[in-house]
Parts: sequence; structure tokens; C-alpha cells
Amino acid sequence: MARMRSALCAAVSEEDVEAVTRKLVEQAKAGDVAAARIVLAYVVGQPTDAADPDTLDAQEWQIFRQLPVTAVEVERTITGVPLDFACKIVRALVPHLGEMAAAKARQVFAAAPPLARKPRRRRDRRRATKGDEAREPDVAMLARCAATLVTWRNRLEPGG
Repeated sequence: MARMRSALCAAVSEEDVEAVTRKLVEQAKAGDVAAARIVLAYVVGQPTDAADPDTLDAQEWQIFRQLPVTAVEVERTITGVPLDFACKIVRALVPHLGEMAAAKARQVFAAAPPLARKPRRRRDRRRATKGDEAREPDVAMLARCAATLVTWRNRLEPGG
């Protein structure tokens, strides 16, 4: 169906549409009711049902009942920042957000306690892996790592 529509659109030019429209208007003026309906449907639009004046208040009341708004929502709307203004602020800040995050990360990493390092020499690594104590995790080192992670998390949280 989409291909047929594309083919039809490709075959009909803007001038063709204008010529057909002119012909429809001429036919409508000449008394052709079908042509008049087509022209009016596209130019004016389909007519809507007439409003019943006896039920207008009831219809309005139904709309009010469907849209209850709390006092908090009203206050937020009145005291909040308009959306267009908020977008302007964020647009201005976006280019600087990366710089701000990098500065915060530098502060956190500079203040973080150093972690225990692995032995550098092969001989030291072999010694560290021998025996039963090497199979179990170093509890003190895990505690230091956990404390460091908690410190970093607290510093990265807003207000931290």
C-alpha cells in the first residue's frame, strides 16, 4: 500500500493537484453537490455536532470532575519555573556539565586514601600466592576497599 501511495504521489505534480482543485471548485459552483462536499470537507473541515445548550453546564461539570487538581499541584504550577525558562538554563549549562563533573571527580580522587598495591616482582607474587592464607581474601584489605568506596560515594552524592 505504501509503494502504491508513493507511486501515486510521484506521478501527480503540484500543478495537477491545483488543476483538479480548480475543476472541483468550478463543478461545485455549477451546482454539483458531490464536488461541493469534497471542496468544503477539505477547506472548511467536517462539521461537528451542535452543542446542546441544555447540557452545557453538565458537560463542563463532567470535565471538572475528571481533572481534580490538588493544592500542591496548584502551588507547584504557580511557584515553579516555567518550562521554557528551565530549558534555557539547561541549554546554557550542558556544555559545562562535563567540566563540573571532572572537577568533582578530581577532588574526590585527590582526597581518597591510597589502595593496597599488588607485589611487583614475580618472586613476590609467587610468595604471596603460596599457602592457605593466599586462598582466603585479605579481610583487612577488603575492609579498606569498602571504606574507600563508601567515602567516594558520600563525596559524589549531592550535598556530600
